[in-house]
Amino acid sequence: MRAGSKSRNVTALAPVAHSDLGSPSLECFHSALRHKAWYRTLDWGARSKLSPRRQELACRIASQSSHSEQIGMLTAAALLLQATDPVTRLALATAVRDESVHVHTFSTYAAARGGRIDAPVKAHAATQDWLLGAEMGFLDRLLMHTLAEGFATDQFYYLSGAFGDDLLGKIYSGVLSDESRHVRLGMEAVACHASTEEAAINFEAAGERALRLSGTDDEMFAGVAEVAGTTTGRVRERYMRRLSQRLQKMAKLVQLRRNSQMTMTTVVTSEMGLPPIEILAYQSPIRSSVGSRAKKAAAKKGAAKKGAAKKGGAKKGAAKKGGAKKGARKSKK
Repeated sequence: MRAGSKSRNVTALAPVAHSDLGSPSLECFHSALRHKAWYRTLDWGARSKLSPRRQELACRIASQSSHSEQIGMLTAAALLLQATDPVTRLALATAVRDESVHVHTFSTYAAARGGRIDAPVKAHAATQDWLLGAEMGFLDRLLMHTLAEGFATDQFYYLSGAFGDDLLGKIYSGVLSDESRHVRLGMEAVACHASTEEAAINFEAAGERALRLSGTDDEMFAGVAEVAGTTTGRVRERYMRRLSQRLQKMAKLVQLRRNSQMTMTTVVTSEMGLPPIEILAYQSPIRSSVGSRAKKAAAKKGAAKKGAAKKGGAKKGAAKKGGAKKGARKSKK
């Protein structure tokens, strides 16, 4: 592209505002940068600890996970293009990166241990149509994607336990840590954008729609239970309980954001090697976790100084007491 030319696909290229530096969405970006690269510690040369039958099942499941993670990657990318504020874009960009690692890792496992990557099942096509429908607005897609990511964390919780210390179990554990962060990012972003909307979101209806369109039903619960060696009822209870918790938390976050005020506070951004800055952050109960960590660090440092001063005072007192004893001996002589 020639210098000075314009692209219709590039919009809202605003810099991160001074007032955005303490936002929860930007903290999700910082958290992703600090997150341990679990995939670098995988031992691909380790022998499989699974029986031949269990290994075949593991490869089939890994193949389907590679397809579901690709849908997650494409949806996060669609949201990245739809987002108009730079802070949300930064956070979503890390989600796209994470999902690409998941796709590659699951595909590599299936190919290395099973010799092939199975074609996606029909359910994936329905999920893709649901999450990537052209008619969906940003907030609706963001909410549905967040709920879908929540379902993924529930499934990966069971699969990481089902395959234990085997390589696939370690992969699911690593992916689970990423997906949990994506859910937090999505919930914060939904609350941020929904709090500026006049119409309130019906979170209960959104949860029912997500269950229906994602195919999260008793058949799916039974499949997860069979692999994990538990009961369908237990799987269903966990899914539904955690879905309810997420919906309630988002509703509460929206209300808190609408009622909250902004206040100036000093934050030490030590993770990025940046100097201390003054930012606008939400008053309690919504508070930037960057600011919370900085305050805790400052309190810890203050306590350490106080302890050192107390220790110094004790030494000084001991020296004074020693001098008194010396003086007593001298007078006695």
